[in-house]
Amino acid sequence: MFYGLLLFGLVRVGVWAELRPFYEPPIAALAKPFVFTGTFPSPVVPADAWQVGYDAVDGHGRFVPQSRVKELNDEFGRVGCRAAGYNCDNIAYLNEHDVYPRLLYQPAERYWRFQLYEAGLYLMLAVALVAGTLVMLRRRDA
Repeated sequence: MFYGLLLFGLVRVGVWAELRPFYEPPIAALAKPFVFTGTFPSPVVPADAWQVGYDAVDGHGRFVPQSRVKELNDEFGRVGCRAAGYNCDNIAYLNEHDVYPRLLYQPAERYWRFQLYEAGLYLMLAVALVAGTLVMLRRRDA
């Protein structure tokens, strides 16, 4: 019983941390520079979406390492609003240096589909654990 419970707990943690956000590929939306025009712009990611990550690409769609993004953000922190044309916005600063941040999210309409995926996964795990238990019990002497 202890090993079954331990295995189930490990699988549960692994699903929660690694699998759940990526049952289906997340949608990527480019972060927009903030330009105040009297009204606040609509958010890039819907309010009911599940934001699962962040990355960055260049103008050709190639992945930009987080070390480069951090380096540019640190540089913006030193230069700050004094840099002409950046409107005190680090996203505009990143865009000027050919780096485009993307927000990765899962839309709310995928919620129940993800619940079904997870229920199936745990059902298969339960069946495997019961089968393993039955095999072990049949091998034992009475």
